[in-house]
Amino acid sequence: MQKQHRSKLRWVLGLLAAMILMVLLGFLALKRAYPPERLLAMVAEQVQAKTGRAFAIRGPISWRLLPNIAVVVEDLHLANLDWGNRPDMLSVRKAALELALKPLLDGRIEVQRILIEGADIWLEVDEQGRGNWAFSPSKSVASTEAANKPKPQGKPGDFSLAHVQWLDSRVTLHSPRLQRDLQLHIDELNLRAQQSDYALQARLALAEQALRIEGRFGGLAAFSAQSEFWPFDLTLQLEGLNLSSKGQLALGAHAGDFNLELKAALSESQALQALMPRRAELLRQLPQALQLDAQVRRQGALLSVQPFKLSAAAQTVEGELFERGGQPLRLELKLKAESLDLAPFLPKAKSPAGKADPSRSSPSSSKGPVFSRDSWPLPKAFPLELDLALDIRSLHAPKLPPLQGLLAHVDLRAQSLRLNSAQWQMAGGQWQASADLGLPALEPAKAGASQTRVQPPKWLLKLDGRDIKVDALGPYLSTASPPALRGGALRMAIDVSARGDDAHEWVSSLEGQVLLDARNFVLQGQANHLGTDVLMGTLRALLPGDQKRRDNPIRCAVMRLPFKQGRAQVDRSIALESEQFNLAAQGHIDLGKENLSLAMRPSTQKGLGVSAANLSALVQLEGPLNQPNISWDAAGTAQQATQVGLKVATGGLSILAQRLLSKPEPAEQPCRRALNPGKNSGPTLRHWLGG
Repeated sequence: MQKQHRSKLRWVLGLLAAMILMVLLGFLALKRAYPPERLLAMVAEQVQAKTGRAFAIRGPISWRLLPNIAVVVEDLHLANLDWGNRPDMLSVRKAALELALKPLLDGRIEVQRILIEGADIWLEVDEQGRGNWAFSPSKSVASTEAANKPKPQGKPGDFSLAHVQWLDSRVTLHSPRLQRDLQLHIDELNLRAQQSDYALQARLALAEQALRIEGRFGGLAAFSAQSEFWPFDLTLQLEGLNLSSKGQLALGAHAGDFNLELKAALSESQALQALMPRRAELLRQLPQALQLDAQVRRQGALLSVQPFKLSAAAQTVEGELFERGGQPLRLELKLKAESLDLAPFLPKAKSPAGKADPSRSSPSSSKGPVFSRDSWPLPKAFPLELDLALDIRSLHAPKLPPLQGLLAHVDLRAQSLRLNSAQWQMAGGQWQASADLGLPALEPAKAGASQTRVQPPKWLLKLDGRDIKVDALGPYLSTASPPALRGGALRMAIDVSARGDDAHEWVSSLEGQVLLDARNFVLQGQANHLGTDVLMGTLRALLPGDQKRRDNPIRCAVMRLPFKQGRAQVDRSIALESEQFNLAAQGHIDLGKENLSLAMRPSTQKGLGVSAANLSALVQLEGPLNQPNISWDAAGTAQQATQVGLKVATGGLSILAQRLLSKPEPAEQPCRRALNPGKNSGPTLRHWLGG
């Protein structure tokens, strides 16, 4: 029994030894029949024939028996196209080709697996949109394959691939559309043949942020001359971001073109902030639930995202985006939304340390300058060109009434930002606007000058609002309750130009005209917040005691300010008509020097119970914009000037808006004259004041 057991063991060991001997003999025969140089020459011939690119192996070549029969090569190179920025599209530090033994003995190369380590893949697109992955098989190979298709068994020299594995590699994308090259590190990537396609699984890193990609690609047959497209269906996972894309990549002469459906869902933006540190602050402001659905196409130099739908903060914006290549980047963008609230997308205001009394100005704010001298952060040039069209049915922004039916067109160029046209409805009125910003430009040096001079940025603004409801606009100008003004309609017209890169320089160079024309409103006498501002102080100087506490109907109030170098000369272009009296002003308002000097004299309306003896003979408003003095001569008796505090809300404009209610004119229709001045400017200020 023991002898029989030993006999079986010897038989098994002998059979195993024979099999090992046969494998060794077969391997030696294989090495003799297919030296590494010959085998790699076959592979190189096939690669070069199918890609139309030079393929070179500059490192050592060797056979490996275990764990699978493989040929190991080092330092491989696949050439780039002639127009490329680098000589190689692909370089590989080390690669192992694991081969099936039987097909190789039959003259066919069946690669069971390719293991690639240390690959450097260079992908690039030229200005015409062509990609360097456009392979051009030689005509002889293409015609031979076409003549012998289909031929499942293959012919000598045929090439098939079951599995590709990449380790410790990188992919670089270079494009004129990108400000800098995009680099992706491949920790591990596996492509496995599944019927006619390849399944993809990859662990990657982009700017040290981990990525996972899964999906399917078309097979190698798609790269033959007869195929025009390479299909794919991929999903990408980044921390806080899920992205999926399904579509086709063009091959051959149209390589670089593609057509895909893109879906992206952003749940949090920390990983994106690390990828785009320059946009980190902007990304932090994004809502933490953002969804993008888009159809993306590229055909030649034209890239289109049409249509796309962006959903965030329970809002949806639809649009179209076109980019036509070249430098600088040129974009055409159309945005459309039924309703859009900007509050969730704007930077959050910092909470104040303590609550201040809104009716009083702090000493520092009253004594400091009204217009800042801090330079605006304007770029030397805009990084792209943009043609933007907006169609927003309802737009909500903080501290503004809702805008309805907004239609606008914006044109951005390297040195200019232009609002060509905009129209909307707001506060019951119709609005139109246009604006232009020209960035600082070099002025040629004059004779004898050592260098050129930089011209400050140039600004143009036109704004026209008609039939604006005071009741609808009032709550956004003041938080006081009850509001100071009630009822009536307002016309606003601004047509100005200026130069400057800070607020003070801007107002100091202001040219043009500002017009406010209010009709049939009521100045509410019980508005307590008027107790310390210029408006109430002036009215106290004008009205008898009992009138100060009553509502005062105002027929019209006009402020027309013709600016020249930031100074407006007022010749009865500020006027008011009420049921009790009329008012007009003369003097000046100087925004550059931040001061004003206005004199006004009221005239009574007949039959209203207010006599000239009850009104001040003269009211004068003079001093700095943020804290002017009001003085008056009440019933002919000189009074000491009284300082009245003033809240400066919007760089001096609120001062002028309040002040337009403060001045009378002896003429019967001062508002009409303020709007339509005659050829003659009228008597001098000294004569008008009785001097």
